[in-house]
Order: sequence, then structure tokens, then C-alpha cells
Amino acid sequence: MALWRPLADQGNADAQFRVAVLYDLGRGVAQDHAAAVRWYRMAADQGHANAQHNLGTMYEMGEGVGPDYALAAAFVWFRRAALQGYAPAQCSLGVMIMLGRGVRRDDIEAYKWLTLAMESKSERHSSVAALAKRNRDQVALRISPHQAAIGERHAREFQPKSER
Repeated sequence: MALWRPLADQGNADAQFRVAVLYDLGRGVAQDHAAAVRWYRMAADQGHANAQHNLGTMYEMGEGVGPDYALAAAFVWFRRAALQGYAPAQCSLGVMIMLGRGVRRDDIEAYKWLTLAMESKSERHSSVAALAKRNRDQVALRISPHQAAIGERHAREFQPKSER
């Protein structure tokens, strides 16, 4: 905290993210989900994809946030990070859409996001890719081969957009 907080106070998004994680997990400080949400939000507003995903998770779990519009906010933050190509957010977004959790269920759109997440080349995200594959396989059982092909095409056409 002593290292990251001064940088975070100066507006450094990576430092703000790290301070949020410390509050979120209670590492070196008392666990404080509301403080974690505030710091995640500062970094997320600057386009930090990991902060956007973690903020979406906080809303989805109802930690440190009020209950009003929690799932809608989770969707917004997952989507912002997913659009940047962040595989964990693509998986989270795909699962929300697959389940119709806070949004309209759309199997083709879920298939697209889960395909993107499962194709992540990052070793850090290998468990995310496996989870995405399991969920995409579930979606594939509900849709036709034609619908799966549309989802695949949408995934191929996807171009990440950086917010930074």
C-alpha cells in the first residue's frame, strides 16, 4: 500500500488497480469492498481492462455496491473490458449472456464471447480458456450448426479496441 497509494493518488491506473486489489483481498489493509470498488472504478474509468473486469465482478457479486442495477452495471463493465480483448471479461460476459443473467439471453452472442475467451493465447488465462470452452460447449448443445457458424464468424471478425 505504501508503494502504490502515492501513485494511485496521482491518477496512475495500474497503481489504482493494485490499491483496489489490496482493499478487495484485505492485504496489508482491512478488507473494504466499498473502497475496492472506488479504486477499481478510478482505474476502470481510465480504460484499465482488468479493473473493469474486477469492477464488473464486484457488481455481479454485490460486494461493496448497492443492489440497484448491480447486474446491469456488471454487464457494462464486463463488456468494456471484453471489447478490449481481455479474456476473463469475455468469459464473464459470455456466461452472463448465456444464462440471461441481468441481460436478454442470446446464444449466438454468448457463443461469440466464449469462443473469443477460449482462444486466448495467454498462459495466465489458461483456466479462463478452459472455463470458456466448457460453457461454449453447453451453448453449442442449444443451437444449430448454422447459429454456431454465425457465432464463429462474429468471433473471427472481432477487433479489440483499446480505451487507453
